[in-house]
Amino acid sequence: MIWKLFFSFIKIGLFSVGGGYATIPLIQNQIVDIHGLMTLEEFTDLIAIPPQVCPYCCSVYSEERTPLLKI
Repeated sequence: MIWKLFFSFIKIGLFSVGGGYATIPLIQNQIVDIHGLMTLEEFTDLIAIPPQVCPYCCSVYSEERTPLLKI
């Protein structure tokens, strides 16, 4: 099982383009649909927790996408 997950994440790393948010559907496919290690609700909770714990991480991404106004 460990080797299957290892090779699944190798495939995700090789074929994903666009950063962390772009890899979430690929990871969901492997973990929830193919291997059945989590339910969709558990996976969604896992993805939703980090912005609540570390809001600065999300603010960095939002600042990159919206330019700051200089006064």
